[in-house]
Amino acid sequence: MRMFGRSRCELCRIFRTMIRFMKNRHGHQVKSLNQAYLTMDKVNEFAKAIKDKGSPYTNCFGFLDGTVRPICRPTNNQKEFYNGHRRTHAVKFQSVVLPNGIIASMFGPVQGRRHEAYILHQSQIINQLEERFYDINGQPYHLYGDYPLLSYLMVPFKRHNLTKVRLEIA
Repeated sequence: MRMFGRSRCELCRIFRTMIRFMKNRHGHQVKSLNQAYLTMDKVNEFAKAIKDKGSPYTNCFGFLDGTVRPICRPTNNQKEFYNGHRRTHAVKFQSVVLPNGIIASMFGPVQGRRHEAYILHQSQIINQLEERFYDINGQPYHLYGDYPLLSYLMVPFKRHNLTKVRLEIA
């Protein structure tokens, strides 16, 4: 089958070359939170938008999450890519998404066997938050995610928003 006057093999080579080019040329723009567009005014605006939507958190400006993407069973190093929780071979990614839908940071791929805490450590997101993300009163900005409780991550937990009266009823 020929598409665009080229064979599948040629199209695959072109696609992979373009992916490498984009990664080499622009990859730095999604590996770090230290970006020119992410000013403290913008971070404050994001935190206010999240608060205005009903969040109990005042300094939460984005969302941190990981994803597991299944892959075909590799010929080599199968144990490295096997994800016991999902019972499939996979690669994992971690991203920080802002309220405007922009992916501010993307880390990965990482072998499917790796835990989210390992990926969080390798991505250096916490270090980036510690270095730069504080409001005018010196309070740290946070990300919301389902990771272990750390100083720069806000995590969900049961009965978090219930009032004292509702807790007594429950």
